Amino acid sequence: MKRLARMLSWDGWKWVVLICAFALLAERFCRATECPSGQQCVGRITAVASSCALDGAVVLNLSATAGSATVSLLGPFVGTVQFEQSNDNKGSWIGILGIPQPTGVAVTSATAPGTWRFEVGATTQICVRASAFTSGLVNTTINQSIAYPSVFVAASVNPNFNWQTPSAADSGKWAVYYNKVRTITKIYCKTDGLGTLDLNFEIRPEDHGNDAGTVVLAAPITCTGTGTSTSTILNAVIPGSSTFGYILTPTAISITGTPGYALVSVITQ
Repeated sequence: MKRLARMLSWDGWKWVVLICAFALLAERFCRATECPSGQQCVGRITAVASSCALDGAVVLNLSATAGSATVSLLGPFVGTVQFEQSNDNKGSWIGILGIPQPTGVAVTSATAPGTWRFEVGATTQICVRASAFTSGLVNTTINQSIAYPSVFVAASVNPNFNWQTPSAADSGKWAVYYNKVRTITKIYCKTDGLGTLDLNFEIRPEDHGNDAGTVVLAAPITCTGTGTSTSTILNAVIPGSSTFGYILTPTAISITGTPGYALVSVITQ
């Protein structure tokens, strides 16, 4: 030990300390942040990551019971942050729509701080990464929430659906439940580009959920790989109340090609 101490002068020890410090910094800031299933995920974004598989991304592994997730970004920063999901345990990544909180139009990216809510019912991971970055620091927090046990989703906020392998047979099989009056202002939808989806909706009283209701759109909206939206709503008012609710359910579904998923967002006020 004395011989080793003589070999390591004070200058030598300083180099050892510096090397260890740089190693710790690299471990903390230069690798991707990936968090275990079901836990809150906190990470920092300081540079571009071209893929969620590369350093610089923040990834939360979702539990099988996850129904929704929220992403909060704190700045300031100058850049573009992408929201992505994997449905095959990180085998591939695609964009995921998030609704700005408390209200707004669904997006798959952000250029400013804020909080977004995502539907993640069939998603195994959710990822946040920068596709462009100039300056600043993006403090990122991802949380998950447990799914509701039925097909009805309480719609006190704008619903956003990640609809896996859509089929014409899905007509009327899922619904959004409203227990107060809401007005539909916009409907947005997007597929993975492997096909298109023609979609309409009906408003039905809760005690007649399987019966024909009030048609929402004059003609079905065609969901494409680049995204489609409409603000032309034929019957926009959903007349829910605290004692009696109404549901919004997809109908008039037709498929062209083989879309693997459809992202559907209904904006109300």
